[in-house]
Amino acid sequence: MERVRLGELVDFSNGYAFKSSDYVDESNTLNCRMSNIRPDGSFNIRYSAKYLPDTFVNKYSDYILKDGDLIIAMTDMAGDPKILGIPTVVKTDGYNVLMNQRVGKLTLKTNAILPEYLKYSLSSKPIREYFKSFAGGGVQLNIGKKEILNTMVSICDITEQKHIVKILSKLTDLIIKRKEQLEKLDELVKARFVELFGGADYPKVLFENVCVFLRNGASIKQTKGAGGYPITRIETLSNDVFNIDRLGYADITDLEKYQSYVLHHGDILISHINSVAYLGRAVQYRGQLDTPIIHGMNLLCARIADSYNPTYIEWFFKTPMAKEYISTITKKAVNQASITTSDLKKMQVPNPPKNLQDQFASFVEQTDKSKLAV
Repeated sequence: MERVRLGELVDFSNGYAFKSSDYVDESNTLNCRMSNIRPDGSFNIRYSAKYLPDTFVNKYSDYILKDGDLIIAMTDMAGDPKILGIPTVVKTDGYNVLMNQRVGKLTLKTNAILPEYLKYSLSSKPIREYFKSFAGGGVQLNIGKKEILNTMVSICDITEQKHIVKILSKLTDLIIKRKEQLEKLDELVKARFVELFGGADYPKVLFENVCVFLRNGASIKQTKGAGGYPITRIETLSNDVFNIDRLGYADITDLEKYQSYVLHHGDILISHINSVAYLGRAVQYRGQLDTPIIHGMNLLCARIADSYNPTYIEWFFKTPMAKEYISTITKKAVNQASITTSDLKKMQVPNPPKNLQDQFASFVEQTDKSKLAV
């Protein structure tokens, strides 16, 4: 096994800064953006497809991607840094594909390494952490050409590389299938929600009347490598679940000052400062840790009144009705957007009978057990 600087193995090139005004309704030419690189390392050119005029193929020929090209995501959002530095192999599905500026292309200049092997190498946790350590830009995270080419990778002989790729490809396929199962279970819950609550015109209440309180968290400066009691942060809600491995710390060992900010089972955390796509993301805390957790800044906490079921409210935030309202109160700024507590309190929430809410919550609990088994 040999350690080699990535710049000795590949050439790097950036994509082009296509504008939203360049897009057309449909064509045979697609714009490859960072969203086409999926968190599991797969590539989907049809995901959130953006079409460009077919004439751009000749006009921007330097940015054409072909089947088998190795690309890497150079940008992501701090609230959900799932794909920053993730590499993938391009599959064009018969389309012309032009590369966006937030994507980088790695062109092998030696036959000493296989593209798929390099993809798995760059997907490893140490290299992902290396990329994140250089990321900057506040809410938007970025890595540059210099950091990428200075990355150290381990290579072995081609025979061993082929063996490693074969094993990891099988494992990757299995992981993808398991994730598909989880997505189907989520769809099942959504269908159950519609079945129970979608067919009746229930009276509506303001969200502020659903809550005992709705407020921002404690202003605490979190530091890397600190200990003490854990503190929530934006990343805690990644992937629409409560991630205990994405809590922050600030060496707080005495809770007296922050006792009123300690999370209770059933509290719902809501993303109110993030990129537009993640605003209004709501996740319930279900007591995943035995130790107290402090509610930190940049997430709202809604403590739900006893006359409502927190699981029903959590899933209401996923409905078109809730998302449409949140879009109307969104305030956009450079690289981020926000919603205010006062505006969110005015959201109207259907109020079905409590026994139906509890019935739905029991169904979600059983489905969660199936998800855990998967």
